[in-house]
Amino acid sequence: MKKIHIVLLVVLILAFAGVITAGIVLDNSEKAKQKKYFSAEIAGKKYRQKTLTTFLLMGLDKEGYITKTDSYVNDQQCDFVAVLSFDYQKREYTVLQFNRDSMVSIEKLGLKSVRTNDFVIAQIALAHTWGTGLEDSCENARRCVSKLLYNLEIDYYISFTMDAIKEVVNFISNETGIPVTFDKDYTDINPAYTEGNTLYLDGDASMDFVRARLNAEDGTNISRMSRQKLYMNSFLNYIQKTEEENRDVDYTALYKRIHKDSYEESVVFTDCPANVIASLFDDIDDFTMKSMDTPLGEADYSKEYVEFYIDQTSLDNLAIDFYFTEVKD
Repeated sequence: MKKIHIVLLVVLILAFAGVITAGIVLDNSEKAKQKKYFSAEIAGKKYRQKTLTTFLLMGLDKEGYITKTDSYVNDQQCDFVAVLSFDYQKREYTVLQFNRDSMVSIEKLGLKSVRTNDFVIAQIALAHTWGTGLEDSCENARRCVSKLLYNLEIDYYISFTMDAIKEVVNFISNETGIPVTFDKDYTDINPAYTEGNTLYLDGDASMDFVRARLNAEDGTNISRMSRQKLYMNSFLNYIQKTEEENRDVDYTALYKRIHKDSYEESVVFTDCPANVIASLFDDIDDFTMKSMDTPLGEADYSKEYVEFYIDQTSLDNLAIDFYFTEVKD
């Protein structure tokens, strides 16, 4: 089955007022007060959380609009999982993407989405599957990722369906598509995708390129993530060129296009309020990317569904680098 993945990070965050280059959500001093006493112990050392604003991004294995089920489980896997964080002191942002096959601890919700304190080890893609598909599912995924990152405080979540990428790519590029130069041969996806060739991919073509899995390359999620990072860099380069040429993008209009008052008419569901979105408008070009990374690990292909086991040292190093500062005695 084809899935959506990392490119949604770019297009959805850009949809939220150009967040890739923005960031002031709360006054720095106020954020510092909130985080001052937050601490974590990693590999035997004590840390406090940096002054950050964090977003959990979830790409749902679903086309069309956001939907709600009457059950305490839904069929929308949280197929793309990433944490976007803004560091106010250093004026930079990081992107931490998780392999959707990562085996993690997930809380099972009961009837009416009541928390049960009953946990199961499963793919992180299933963290959103418990609940109705709205707030309860997003909150369950947020708790899962927060726990994985030493109780990192995640300020906001943004979930979105696969149609979001089409809307955003076509809007940003004025229907012409994003130029992508292929770093190797991808003719198993499209005969024109030869190494070194540059083509403009519109919303539909972009989706096909970043979602292809079982019939592309070795069919693994790891190879797909590499391809999606190629697209992400292409998208960022396109946005940078757009800014250098002073071609304005009406992010407000884009936001209204993908996010409606009713979730049944939206491809995006979030707890990020309008005033936060507005504050992001004011700080475009104020942050730079520090790093975009993924925890290392080992995949087990012997099971019915692939299981990816995160290397703890790799995760610890990324958590310390991205989110925490060591507390000196």
